[in-house]
Amino acid sequence: MGAVVLACVGAPAAYAVQGAVPSGAAATATVKINVGEARACSGALLNESWVVTAKSCFVDAPDAVVAHGAPTLPTTATVGRTDLTGTAGHVVRVDRVVPHPDRDVVLAHLASPVTGVAGVPVATTAPVTGEELTVTGFGRTTTTWVPDTAHAATFTVAAVEAGTIGLQADEPGATICKGDAGGPALRTTAGGAVELVAIHHTASQGGCLGSTTTAQGATETRVDDLRQWITWNATLTQERAVGLVEAVTPESGEVTISGWAWDPDTSLPTDVHIYIDGVGVPVHADLDRPDVAAARGTAPTRGFVHTRTLAAGEHTACVYAINIGPGDNTGLGCHAFSILTKAPVGVVDVVIPDSGRVSLSGWAWDPDSSAPTDVHIYIDGVGVAVRADLNRPDVAAAFGTAPTRGFAHTRDLAPGEHTACVYAINIGPGDNTGLGCHTFSVDTRTPVGVVDAVTVNAGEVTVSGWAWDPDTSAPTDVHIYIDGVGVAVRADLNRPDVAAAFGTAPTRGFGHTRAVGPGSHTACVYAINLGPGDNTGLGCHVFHG
Repeated sequence: MGAVVLACVGAPAAYAVQGAVPSGAAATATVKINVGEARACSGALLNESWVVTAKSCFVDAPDAVVAHGAPTLPTTATVGRTDLTGTAGHVVRVDRVVPHPDRDVVLAHLASPVTGVAGVPVATTAPVTGEELTVTGFGRTTTTWVPDTAHAATFTVAAVEAGTIGLQADEPGATICKGDAGGPALRTTAGGAVELVAIHHTASQGGCLGSTTTAQGATETRVDDLRQWITWNATLTQERAVGLVEAVTPESGEVTISGWAWDPDTSLPTDVHIYIDGVGVPVHADLDRPDVAAARGTAPTRGFVHTRTLAAGEHTACVYAINIGPGDNTGLGCHAFSILTKAPVGVVDVVIPDSGRVSLSGWAWDPDSSAPTDVHIYIDGVGVAVRADLNRPDVAAAFGTAPTRGFAHTRDLAPGEHTACVYAINIGPGDNTGLGCHTFSVDTRTPVGVVDAVTVNAGEVTVSGWAWDPDTSAPTDVHIYIDGVGVAVRADLNRPDVAAAFGTAPTRGFGHTRAVGPGSHTACVYAINLGPGDNTGLGCHVFHG
């Protein structure tokens, strides 16, 4: 029996090369092609978007012409799945075919790129007689009409012709059967890589189920000399990138541009170039966009966003989705916008001088940002930065902003006249806003107190009373001099009566006991002032030892 065309017209639809199950690069290169419910073939994966197979797989009737465009019957490619009962790899619709004008070769475009499966490169050198090639496919075997697995066998190149090569099986039982049409004939290079030399065209089919011949030869369609045609037609540039600029949002001193982009010829994120006033920057459209994935049947990593600081004024942003390989990039439009800056606003509500300190409070808001506004407070030329992030629901209600607009600052100061100047700091370009300068006086109050008792008993004197400095909540120091000899004590004993009378802490009492000799003595007591100012004398008391 002579060579038989391997494509199967009519059921049964699935067959494979008789031999072992392929592995490694040979396995990932092998593709199962189903054309409607009528027939099946094999193919080789070139890249994530293209498969090469036999043109005869798509012939619907004798002498019918395979046209460029969508296949006439629904067609799928099973990629990365040598065991058809498993779930590995992908089953992808073929949405376009590109037939070769002269040979039994067609390029099948996958409707969505496949991931995780490596394509096989086309050989750069011609096959030679005596060279061993690995052939794979999903055609019938010796015992099975419709096998569930791909098979592989080793064949030797017996003849090299213009456009074809003749193969002979290396071992008995190795054969190429119906359903293998379009499957790959692969060369393993000296470095261990695999490359595509040819695809299955016709075979003697010796040993195939239903065949009576014993011949094991086959004729393959060469693709090594179609490398340029494949490169031009099965590159990843058959479709231009698509996308959309969804928002151009100018804020104070900056603009944010966001959208999505996708090149249908690759599963990788697409590069996007954004030019603002002619100055470009590349970004990756690799942000999660499940809506684009659902609408386009692609990976969700299609979103992009870019923020750039700009001066106030008119600007233009032009955005481009970058095509992979040769071909034009896709313009996603040019957008004119204005960067306007608004000066911050605010008020110093109160300036409250107290003993030895001052407290200032108010609110500030920069309409160009939702973040709290910085406030700089200078007192007598010495500045400090505070953040207006305290709760001010009244400001939020009045201006329609967040409530975190309040500020407060307390500083210790010496007695005397002072000036505080407050500024709301502008975000981005533009001047800060002065919230006014305020002159105030800081006074100090002298301590008060009483010596309640001077008691002599058995050669000792006890001096007791209370003292309080209104400028501090801490206990007040008290100095007690007896006959000119002084001692410092702390007025930290419990005196709830003083606390009730003065609205202060109860730790205001003091007591001191000292040995004294017979005769007349004098005890003088002083409440020590905190900070500048005079101490307060609580009186001198004469007693007898």
